[in-house]
Amino acid sequence: MGYGLLFFAAFLALMAFAARKPLLALRERHALRMQHPGEPWMWRRDWADRTVHDESAIKSGFLWVFGIVWILMSLPALFVLRGRYEFDRIVYYFILLFPIVGICVLIVAAYHTLRRRKYGVSLCRFERLPIPIGSAFRGEVQARVRDVPEGGFQVRLACIRREVRSSGKSRSVRETTLWEDAKTVGSGAAMPNPDGVRIPIHFAIPADADPTDDSNSRDSVLWRLEVRADVPGIDYATRFQLPVFRTADSPQGDVWPAEAMPAWTTPPSITFGLSRTGGEEVVIRPSVHFIDWFGYLVFIAFWFGALAFIYHLGAPLWAVSFFAVFGTIVLLAALDILAGRSRISADRQTLASRRSWLGLGRTRKFDANEVEDVVARIGQSSGSSARYNIEARFRDGRRVLIAKHLANKRDADGVAARLRRAIGR
Repeated sequence: MGYGLLFFAAFLALMAFAARKPLLALRERHALRMQHPGEPWMWRRDWADRTVHDESAIKSGFLWVFGIVWILMSLPALFVLRGRYEFDRIVYYFILLFPIVGICVLIVAAYHTLRRRKYGVSLCRFERLPIPIGSAFRGEVQARVRDVPEGGFQVRLACIRREVRSSGKSRSVRETTLWEDAKTVGSGAAMPNPDGVRIPIHFAIPADADPTDDSNSRDSVLWRLEVRADVPGIDYATRFQLPVFRTADSPQGDVWPAEAMPAWTTPPSITFGLSRTGGEEVVIRPSVHFIDWFGYLVFIAFWFGALAFIYHLGAPLWAVSFFAVFGTIVLLAALDILAGRSRISADRQTLASRRSWLGLGRTRKFDANEVEDVVARIGQSSGSSARYNIEARFRDGRRVLIAKHLANKRDADGVAARLRRAIGR
């Protein structure tokens, strides 16, 4: 009885400590809202100061609390079952997965905490408040990175719709990328200073983009800036939420400021050349990192390992086969992203595309005169990140994918523009 009361008191204290900071932030936001009605970019203190702090501290703190609470809630069930002489082993091992999940969450939290200790708090400073839609966003990120990485910094700006869905007692969060742009800031552009480096940021925001809108917490729009770099040991990664709003100076329609038009540099994963007929040929190779391979391989190993384990314990073959089919579908989708290659050739007569995996694939050919346009569109999304596909649109209404899984919108737009020019559009 005494241990139960002690556990309950510790649980309440942990939850109260976790809720204290969000409640204080909510109270401050309400006060700022009363002081600046009609100016939502003034409702956050860091936005008003034009110096945004990264979100890594919030994420690591949440993971620590979630992991500890999850383990504390799942362990009592294990002790209860363990104390019984007759229990179903399959049920016991299934419940054992819950504290294992909590331990995995704590491992991720420890990784984020170590990254925080290594790099401290990153800051993003920007020139204008708010950042107006249809203009150039200029600023810099202050990062405590001692050694500038040779590969530079990968910078991504994205407009994201965040939807919270509830069904009974379950709750899920879905993030959809509405627009994004990405670039690499070379090591020569990063400016060293006593506190680390300053990374210059420059993006053009289209005039038809959606502004920041958090009036409805269940369906909100936010703008997120992410900066990453591959460095020895723990990689550098940070992200910021920015105040992007429509103002009186924002142009109407799909307009890009001439001075903000970004120059596109072909990435190493995309190669242009001449086709056999003298037209344009482009080869798009996978643009993935080790962490992408690692995540998929861990999932596949865990999934099929768990299926083999429960089958060994006596699970029916039909149930194991059902879940094995699902794992196979995920495996094929992973291979398409990690190993798939697109080759497109285009001239005034023919548009041909080939999607291959480890050299295996087929070629499709179309009459270029029937193609009305070649456009880029958002393809597969994973969390707040999105990959882009290139689509050929025909005069009869058909739409055919001719390339898949480009890393960002700028690359997809650049390839689509070259193909349009090759077929005379």
